[in-house]
Amino acid sequence: MVLERTLLAARQGDVQTLKVQLAEKVLTGELRDALGAGPVHHAARAGKLTCLRYLVEEAGLPGNGLARNGASPAHDAAATGNLSCLQWLVTHGGCRATAERGDEREALELFSEMPHPMFSSNQAIKNLNLKKLSWR
Repeated sequence: MVLERTLLAARQGDVQTLKVQLAEKVLTGELRDALGAGPVHHAARAGKLTCLRYLVEEAGLPGNGLARNGASPAHDAAATGNLSCLQWLVTHGGCRATAERGDEREALELFSEMPHPMFSSNQAIKNLNLKKLSWR
């Protein structure tokens, strides 16, 4: 029950619920779905930057945890087109923009290949100067 409430709160950006869970000491890095994705992954996928920042900065959850398939929260943000979450994760959240294993695709490469409705073409994404970000 705690797992489902936590992941739902992360997806919805419900920081208040997460604050209560942290105070009750039930919000931990051990909370993971069946695929190994934690609350940080879910917030990144949903584009909930405020929630994402809370989970990493205040609750102390790792911003660079890997799911069972090797995907980091940065990969999830990239795959769902959440540029603000992707940028924050690689500049402040401890995620690497480069692959952690040889068979993973870089998060930035993944983002540039996905269709994003906020851009008129994927060329606009490729023209973004994300390479200036401080990759860790």
